[in-house]
Amino acid sequence: MPDTIIGVVSDLFFTVKIEDVARSLGYTVIWARPEDRFADLLVQHQPGLIIVDISDQTLPWQEWILRAKVDPATRRIPVLGFGSHVDVATRDRALALGFDEVLPRSRFVAELPELIARHAQVMRPDERALLAQQCAEPLPPPAVQGLEQFNRGAYFEAHETLEHAWQAETGPVRDLYRAVLQIAVAYHHVTRRNYAGALKMFRRSRQWFNRLPPDTCQGIDLARLRADAERVEAAVRALGPERIGEIDLTLLKPVNYERR
Repeated sequence: MPDTIIGVVSDLFFTVKIEDVARSLGYTVIWARPEDRFADLLVQHQPGLIIVDISDQTLPWQEWILRAKVDPATRRIPVLGFGSHVDVATRDRALALGFDEVLPRSRFVAELPELIARHAQVMRPDERALLAQQCAEPLPPPAVQGLEQFNRGAYFEAHETLEHAWQAETGPVRDLYRAVLQIAVAYHHVTRRNYAGALKMFRRSRQWFNRLPPDTCQGIDLARLRADAERVEAAVRALGPERIGEIDLTLLKPVNYERR
């Protein structure tokens, strides 16, 4: 979730400092471990920020961040680094990998509250209020049309219609249409037996679902849609690329939404 920070740090002095400051700002910190599948950790939690100790030689942070920055599901997550002020070469490598900012340790510790506030990708209070207001409104006609197509199994057409709804909307509720259209694309790939394409879209959809309320928005039952999509994704993974054609298509449930 956006109120989560992923820490790629093993030095106890810095983990305690980061944990204390993050908690005071309302964040939960999850510490990456060497045995973790870092990409899956990011997709699961969709953190608002990644903090990396670039001097840490116990964690493969360069490999992890490189993969995060080329994965469409995680490349937008900001990355903040800190390390030795004399190790310019490592700082430059970190910036080349896509770090948003890299600071000397002393400055990092001194400015940590401001750094988190500046870099963490979280919804501002006014955006949260606007999203709550928009979620209470009825679905616009293009979105209704897209859901009708989705529920008929016309997933490609649903994707195109919902994309129009997303492009036409400028407020934060646009993430609703983007989340649903990506599930439509995932289901389209499932019906076409495209294992890699389906999993890619399931992964990408999480970043938009995680910006939405957990239950409903504009009458769409988001909790049920997410649960349905997770069951389909699990079935796809269980079958693998060679047997995806055996999937039970009755798992692809319609979107449950309130018609107003």
